[in-house]
Amino acid sequence: MAQQTTSPSPTDRVQAAHANVVFLTSVLSELRLQIEDERANVPGSEDVIKADILKAEMQLEKVENKINREKQECKQRKHEIDEWKRWYSSIAQIEKSQEREKLDFEINWRSQSIAEGEAKISQLEQEKLAAITNLEKSKIQLEAFREGVYNNPIESDPRLIEAELALQAAQDELKAAQAEEIAKAL
Repeated sequence: MAQQTTSPSPTDRVQAAHANVVFLTSVLSELRLQIEDERANVPGSEDVIKADILKAEMQLEKVENKINREKQECKQRKHEIDEWKRWYSSIAQIEKSQEREKLDFEINWRSQSIAEGEAKISQLEQEKLAAITNLEKSKIQLEAFREGVYNNPIESDPRLIEAELALQAAQDELKAAQAEEIAKAL
């Protein structure tokens, strides 16, 4: 049996269109604030932005090096644990009971070191993400500076224009849905 699809009622269309208008109005307001904030913090020259990019690249490299060192240390500790396990399995059965404590001690402190290293790597990955974000932001800022975006009025910002067009389309949809609702009611 074929499933019937019903179109939304005029009231449902009005509610959905109204929700969309409210949402886009909020987005437009937030976007305008964001753009104004960007304009308030415009760098003085291209050289300042290039210096920010260089600084961000160096920070990213520094964090990546720390991550690599921590990963290498964790890998080394895991290798050491494997070596201790091989050593323990190679000793005579009669000696295993007295050497078990030594094995446990060696494995435990290395396992703790690995856990601490992995926690540090996780923190460093977050720092890396922040460094990448700063780098990309500076690159976008340089491109915008070169294109003269900061010299144009806020109203000519393409992001704002797109948001305003989307809001206008949503308002038109709301008016059409309201007109349909009124026509159905008559």
